[in-house]
Amino acid sequence: MDKKTLLLKRLSSYSATAAAMTALSTSVSGQIYSGPKNILVDNATVNIDLDNDGTNDFSFENGTFLYYGTRNFNQIRSLDVTNNKWIASTMSSMVSAFGPNISFPYYSPGSTTTFVSGNLGDTYFNAGNFAGLGDKYIALKFSASTKLGWIRINIPGGHATATIRDWAYTEGGVSNFFTGSLKPVVSNSSVSDAAATTAKLNLTSNAEGTVYFAVQLATTATIPTAAAIKAGTGFLATGSGAATADAALSLDITGLSENTGYKIFYIVENPLVSGNISEVGELSFTTPDITAPVLSAVTIDGITATGADAHLTANESGTAYIAVLAASATAPVATEIKAGAGFAITGNKAATASVDVEFGLTGLISETDYKVYMVVEDASGNISEVSSASFTTLDITAPVLSAVSVDGITATGATAHLTSDEAGTAYFAVLAASATAPVAARLKQGRGLQLQAILL
Repeated sequence: MDKKTLLLKRLSSYSATAAAMTALSTSVSGQIYSGPKNILVDNATVNIDLDNDGTNDFSFENGTFLYYGTRNFNQIRSLDVTNNKWIASTMSSMVSAFGPNISFPYYSPGSTTTFVSGNLGDTYFNAGNFAGLGDKYIALKFSASTKLGWIRINIPGGHATATIRDWAYTEGGVSNFFTGSLKPVVSNSSVSDAAATTAKLNLTSNAEGTVYFAVQLATTATIPTAAAIKAGTGFLATGSGAATADAALSLDITGLSENTGYKIFYIVENPLVSGNISEVGELSFTTPDITAPVLSAVTIDGITATGADAHLTANESGTAYIAVLAASATAPVATEIKAGAGFAITGNKAATASVDVEFGLTGLISETDYKVYMVVEDASGNISEVSSASFTTLDITAPVLSAVSVDGITATGATAHLTSDEAGTAYFAVLAASATAPVAARLKQGRGLQLQAILL
């Protein structure tokens, strides 16, 4: 059977002389420790400390075999024959548990030879034909039978070498364990490609299994149990996907809202054992804001000959940009306004949502038509549509008169002439030559003057 076969080891049924392996579907605890991977056994003896306690439990030996005189991988040896045992006694039990057989390579392929001494506690485990069969599992118990586990091994055809792929074990009263069973451990987890309504969950699991995830709002999130994540009810978004051991996996997260903070919780469940689940993982992320600000209340006041005040209000905070051009000029686009090149006046200010932003405009030319263009960019880089307002600076230069003359004089009348350098309304009054000359305001009002007129 391959590694997905559920193999139950009933420790209580083992004695010093016999053991049996039975395939059942009982769920059990996951592994305590997962060993290093891909240890080559080549022209040497490799000792293995399964539980990482400083004491070697088994040795994998490559040497000159007694009968054939060739250097090959030829045996696995218990380093404590009392406490470290293979979980099998005869070839028939191994056939039912592992497939063709679980013996070792220097016997002819297809051999049904039993262990050298036929007992569970044998020093040597050196019968059989693993060579060229790919990855195979060896079931074992060790440390005074308190720990139960497996070793995965690969022996090439010809059995010159062997590779210890990995191993795992469990302890603490567990009475059964599955070959290939690993408690998933997640690494390299991240959230990427966050868009307005989607994102990706990325992770790597050391064991194959099913990844489950659940999403909550960051502001109200509480860490759920693994069972709740797997059930997938009561969350904003959920999903699952198949993980391959040591391979990067990316899963789509959908159904999100823009500009929102989230927390995603995830687990990996090994399919070999129900309940063999990783620790709950947690990541935070925020979807981007893709909505541009909207401007309102764009107005101009405080107009003088050389300046004015421009106002705007936006529905969200950001940076306000302004550009002033002659009214006849081509209207700029938002990016040009932000760049601020080639305008009569440019500037920017921080904008708070729904609060008036005022720009004081100075250095303008009197009696000139202008147009103000404004945009607001939010913290996510979204820029509003361009809003504009027109105004004309005031005229503060008095007309200059020339060619003032009188002709067509008669006994009772005459004709007065003037020329002005700009259009307007002409006022005049006639007084006796000896009278005091009126000021312009009195002349315009015409009060107390003998003769006055308005010329349009």
